[in-house]
Amino acid sequence: MANLTNKWTITALIIAAVIISVALGEYAGWPFLAEPLEKKLSSLMSRKVSFELSNIANSPKAITHNSQVISTQFSDKQLIKIQSFYVSFLGGFTLKTAKLHIAAPSWSAKPHFINGDNILLKLRYIDIWRAYRGQPLRIKAFHASKFDSYIERMADGRASWQFINKPRDPNKPLRLPAFDQLLLTNGLLHIEDVPLKSSIEVKLSLVSNPAKGGSNAIKNSKLTASATGRYQSLPLKIELVSTGRLPTIIEPSKKNRSEKLPVVMTVNATVGRANLWFEGTTEDVMHPSNFEGYFKLKGPSLAAVGDLLDVTLPTTAVFSSKGSIEKQGLMWSTHVEQLNIGGSVLNGSFTYDKSLVTPLLKGQLAGKLVITDLGPAFGADSRDKNSNKVLPSRPFDLASLRKMNADIKIDMQYLDLKTTYLEPLKPLQ
Repeated sequence: MANLTNKWTITALIIAAVIISVALGEYAGWPFLAEPLEKKLSSLMSRKVSFELSNIANSPKAITHNSQVISTQFSDKQLIKIQSFYVSFLGGFTLKTAKLHIAAPSWSAKPHFINGDNILLKLRYIDIWRAYRGQPLRIKAFHASKFDSYIERMADGRASWQFINKPRDPNKPLRLPAFDQLLLTNGLLHIEDVPLKSSIEVKLSLVSNPAKGGSNAIKNSKLTASATGRYQSLPLKIELVSTGRLPTIIEPSKKNRSEKLPVVMTVNATVGRANLWFEGTTEDVMHPSNFEGYFKLKGPSLAAVGDLLDVTLPTTAVFSSKGSIEKQGLMWSTHVEQLNIGGSVLNGSFTYDKSLVTPLLKGQLAGKLVITDLGPAFGADSRDKNSNKVLPSRPFDLASLRKMNADIKIDMQYLDLKTTYLEPLKPLQ
């Protein structure tokens, strides 16, 4: 009986020792795991991963914890300062480090994949498991005072964000990580995507309102982003400003309903000769799958804009338009208040359903149409307007017609056929 009691006592002491050791390790941040973690991550990612355990001057407003300086309140005058390495495994994976360097893959000539200062990273284990199973990675929180990354994708599908040898299908859409919370003072992304014939440099800054502290600072954060480069071989320039909750934060009282609050954003984008101005709201500006707002769009041809959106639109002369637009999942809805093409003034309401095997464009087109303004859709150009040519100057793009189905009702006030032989049709339905 005494021996059994001693065994239980020893077992209890061992368990208590383990619990105390884990508690002390979690409290101290497991500083002795820095080097082993570097080696393990380097092995898993097949590239060098390193943390710099250098001392950084304390921020006056930072919160001190275990000889480490940790701040989760960002502004343009206040940066997160982390004095040393800290890692936690309870309730999820948390990493805090003064420096984080992840090398570029062996096939890349870039200086690195990621180089960041004062990094805070939080991951849920369920999200890590889902990412391991092939789903997009969801990051609980990511904070950095400086972040520089080279993002590459090659023609064969190899990508710098892949840490396995199996190439990714270049024809499948790119799905970037999702963030529950993101704070970034100075970010720079260099994006090179060979399948999309794109080379883009993006500058990011996400700061909280200095007048608001604590959780309100995150709720009143502001994102500014600018991008320059080339997209699908066309010159690109984008300016984006977003204010509000970014990314969206679910109120405790609404967690069961998973409701998201809107984020206000303004976008001014130029691709080639097409320009888009948009002001509206979205659920998450990092992944604006759902949004609504007001737009102004102009360009050299409706077809050129359709190519960017993977929608088959007629080839036209220079145009300008304005109206409202909404996207929910794979369904697009738009009301075009005014569309000017040459002498034509049109309007209409349309939906575009991409959930179908063959996407469907449906709606009603109204207004006043001059038939020669649609001449380019049938092979004519500006030089043909005053000629007697009957046959088109170029072949029809029949392949583009297979991309989608269309069900469009025509309700014109009049159609001007631009001929002395026929009077304009009033109305045309």
